[in-house]
Amino acid sequence: MNFLAHFHLSPPWPDALAGAYLGDFVRGPVDQHRDLPPMIRQGITLHRNIDAFTDNHPVWRRSCHCLQPARRRLGGIIIDVLYDHYLCRHWNRYAEVALDDFARTCYESLLSRTTWMDETARRGVRRMRDQGWLSAYREKDGIALAFRRMERRSPALTGLAGAMEDFTLHYHDFEEDFLEFYPSVMDFSATTWAQLASRSP
Repeated sequence: MNFLAHFHLSPPWPDALAGAYLGDFVRGPVDQHRDLPPMIRQGITLHRNIDAFTDNHPVWRRSCHCLQPARRRLGGIIIDVLYDHYLCRHWNRYAEVALDDFARTCYESLLSRTTWMDETARRGVRRMRDQGWLSAYREKDGIALAFRRMERRSPALTGLAGAMEDFTLHYHDFEEDFLEFYPSVMDFSATTWAQLASRSP
């Protein structure tokens, strides 16, 4: 899942949201990072479990197969971003707070926890806030811009911007997949967090 989904699937506390973010930055076993507060470590673990659940879910895999074969190697990135679009579009189904208010809370929470981040992660938080990533995916133009920015970062992502062709062609297929998939990952996340919290000292 991409940033918006990870934040929505996380408990709304700053440490948990920081862990949801740092799941893309912290490497190695979580238990090795004893310098991090316990709830940040739980958030990282939840992030990793959500990613594993997602990657193995048949509906998410079905979405990947809507991509042109040449782009399927980038399917993990593409579908995660597209699912954030549908989460934005259907936000009121899954959340009681307005999307822009939720995004503002996330930015403020992450900025309050930059002490626990390296410089790369800190820069990412600032870009996320300054460029309004969490709500920008509401519109197709925001998705296109995100793909172009990602593609410029690494030669390994060459061709990513072309995913807009698949997005346009299979827009409603992806939407149906998301609507089928998302309630299951919400249930999984809630159960997983409860298990993590029960084991916390």
